[in-house]
Amino acid sequence: MFDANIEAAGYRGDAEIVLIAVVGDRRTIYTDLWSDERAAIIERTHNCEILGLSSFDPTLPYVGHNIPQQFPANDAFDLMAEAQKVSAEVLQNEGKRYALSDLARANLPIHSPIGALEFLTIVDYMRSFSLFRSGRERTMARQVLHTADMCRRLFNTVVKKKRLRFLNPQTGKKAHAEVRWMIQEEE
Repeated sequence: MFDANIEAAGYRGDAEIVLIAVVGDRRTIYTDLWSDERAAIIERTHNCEILGLSSFDPTLPYVGHNIPQQFPANDAFDLMAEAQKVSAEVLQNEGKRYALSDLARANLPIHSPIGALEFLTIVDYMRSFSLFRSGRERTMARQVLHTADMCRRLFNTVVKKKRLRFLNPQTGKKAHAEVRWMIQEEE
């Protein structure tokens, strides 16, 4: 999640990373936004751990969606960029930038326990920081953890099936591309 002055810098202006949510063996939020007492409440409510941004380990591999260039990890796998690459070959054009919710709908089982929230839309992503500014930290924490979990489930599903399904905008039908996604583990 970013803190950006959209009025001054525009939508694509420089943005400072203020929160990183990671779901793996455990659920972790890296941020300096909350006081210790607020963080303790969120940790209990969402069964997660909250650490400072300085605790983020950039040497581990990470999977995300629409990862910015200034993301502090050395090895980051961007689901949006990779989906655009493989869809370009299938659709025979420059590819499409798919929303995370569209990729999840096309690839995850219908009855998959994604979480309490519905699939998120782009408006929900843009609203994340406004939730914090309006004092709705617990809702924001739930949303960022849900997004991180969706990225993890989508990546694992595609790696297991060795194919990525996506909507063909011309026909409205699901197309797919054979993929061999993997994350390089540090030795």
